[in-house]
Amino acid sequence: MFNICLNFEHQAGSFSSIVLIIPGLIAVIAGLFVWIGGLGFRRTLIAIVGAVAGAVLGLFISGRNPLLIITSAFIAAFAAVVLEKIIITVITALLAAILAFTVLTALNVESYPNAPQNPQYQNTGDNVTLSTKQSIEMINAFAMDFTNQVKNDSRKLPPYAWIIIAASALMFVFVAFYFWRLASALCCATLGTIIIFAGMISLLLYKGAAPITHIFNNNAFYGIVFAAMTAFGAIIQLALCKIPEKQAPKTSHSKDKKSEPGKKTVSWRTH
Repeated sequence: MFNICLNFEHQAGSFSSIVLIIPGLIAVIAGLFVWIGGLGFRRTLIAIVGAVAGAVLGLFISGRNPLLIITSAFIAAFAAVVLEKIIITVITALLAAILAFTVLTALNVESYPNAPQNPQYQNTGDNVTLSTKQSIEMINAFAMDFTNQVKNDSRKLPPYAWIIIAASALMFVFVAFYFWRLASALCCATLGTIIIFAGMISLLLYKGAAPITHIFNNNAFYGIVFAAMTAFGAIIQLALCKIPEKQAPKTSHSKDKKSEPGKKTVSWRTH
C-alpha cells in the first residue's frame, strides 16, 4: 500500500499540471471550510456527501446513465439529510476505523513484500509529460492497484489489529450516541484535515517536491500535526458553531399567569 503511494509520487512528475493543481486547490479550500466550519453547515456537508455517494453508486449500477445517476444522487442526498445523526455517526466510526487501519498497517509495513508494479505505469519516464487524459488514466490505474493492495494488507493484519479497529469504531459510536455535537465536530475536523493534507500533497507534487516520502520518513511528527489540527478544528467549531436552543412552546398555564391587557392585577394590599 505504501509502496504504491511512493510509486505514485515518483510518477506524478509526468502528470499534466491540470490534474494536480485544480484538484489540489479545490481540496485545500474545501478542506479549510470543513475543518473550521463544518459543524455550522453540517446539513449542507451531509447532503453533499450523500449526493456524491449516491452518484458513485448510480454510476456503478446504471452504467453511466445520466438520469439514473442524478436521481440516485438526489435520493441519497435527501436520505442523508433526513438521517443526519445516523449518517454522521457512521462517517465518524468509519473515519476512526480507517485511521486505526492505516496506523496498524504502517506498524506492520516492514513485514510486507514490495508492491508489484503495474505495467500501465511501470515504464513511464521522468522526462515524459502526459496529457490530461493519460494522466487521469494513470491515476485510475494507481487507484485500482491501491485498492487491491489494501485488500491484501487487510488479510495480513493479525487478529488483535482487527479488535483494535473495531474498538476504535465502537468508541466513536458511543461518543456520537451520548455526545453527538462533539462527535460531529470531531468528524468534520478529521475529514477537513484529511482533505487539506490531500490537497497540499497534490500541490507539492506539482512543485516537484516529495511530500509522501517526507511524511513516511517523519510519520510520528506528521501524526502529531494531524492530531493537533483535528483537535484545533473541533475546538474552534464547538466554540463558534453554536446550535441555537429551541424555545419551549408556551402552554395555556403560562398564559393564564400573565395579566390580561386592560385588567388590573388585584393585590392583597388593596383590601
